[in-house]
Amino acid sequence: MIKENDLRIGNVLYYETPEGETEPIVINWQHIKWITDNPIQFNLVHSPIELTRDILERWGAIEKQHHWFFDDIDLAWITTDEYFEIEWYTLSKGWKIKSFKYAHELQNFYFAITGKEITL
Repeated sequence: MIKENDLRIGNVLYYETPEGETEPIVINWQHIKWITDNPIQFNLVHSPIELTRDILERWGAIEKQHHWFFDDIDLAWITTDEYFEIEWYTLSKGWKIKSFKYAHELQNFYFAITGKEITL
């Protein structure tokens, strides 16, 4: 279940339309109000987007030997048959054990350390 403190304006999630189609949406202030006022209803029609190679490529990340690079940030990826997960790594500070499974988690982290947005 997505919680209100998990999201920022600009995050991407999946939204299930009244017609039953699922499409990516960008979170705005109305979504934040919705999840604050009625988290159960919000979560009935919204779901997180799992990180994939495709999403990272769309965001402009470059893959080199099990690592994805955004500017000077090195993100190592871990993949098994069950999941695709990213961990943060910097050359100057070594491994930082913080895993990201969903797109909005990586968006929030990237903004926190760079002050820049990554969007689909």
